[in-house]
Amino acid sequence: MRYFIIILLCFAAPIANGQLAKGSVSDAVTSEKINAVVVMNRSTAAFATTSKGGTFAIAAKPGDVLVFSHVAYESFQQIVSVDNIDNMQLKLVPVSYKLQQVIISGRTKYQTDSAERHEFFSHELNKQVIQPVRFTGLGCSGCISWLADKITGNSKRPKKFRADFVADDRQLYIDSRYNEDIVRLLTDIKDKDSIAAFIIKYPMPYDFARAATDLELKAWIREKYREERSLHRR
Repeated sequence: MRYFIIILLCFAAPIANGQLAKGSVSDAVTSEKINAVVVMNRSTAAFATTSKGGTFAIAAKPGDVLVFSHVAYESFQQIVSVDNIDNMQLKLVPVSYKLQQVIISGRTKYQTDSAERHEFFSHELNKQVIQPVRFTGLGCSGCISWLADKITGNSKRPKKFRADFVADDRQLYIDSRYNEDIVRLLTDIKDKDSIAAFIIKYPMPYDFARAATDLELKAWIREKYREERSLHRR
């Protein structure tokens, strides 16, 4: 009897996942389709990525909020409605970057590498993850699929993969701004091992690396270096 219930729950799980929101994402300037855009349902934490043709499909229903993210474009949010659920046409605005007083548009090496990683691992990132249970009055939305997932543990691996993927992507971004070259330029530390030890001892927070200007980032490194030198004088 127990195994019959488990089988029944497994068959019932897909039914609780709801509708699919579908559409495509393109560049607001060139109108070219964009692949490797991460689509997240903020209401359920479901994930998907766009294909090479810029198309996507993600579990969603009217009222859910979809967030579209790509390293080379500004993030965008879209509310799912009855009118757009079958054919969303999104346009993302490219991000401009300032480098040595020159404004350039396009991708940095980090952005290119990140986009390639998203495309390469798109199969893993798109794996179905059971949505959280939501209580509506006396009812319970998604309880059957959630219980079946708890029994089988099917969502554990994709959830861990996504968490590790995000953590790795954040570290790669930090490394693109806070690395051996800039530490050597701004301090008197010259050998690789000492620079590596300095970076490990003074890790840069991701939020700071994202928000800081070039001047703020340089000031932060110099301040940490002064702190390190003062410790050695004691």
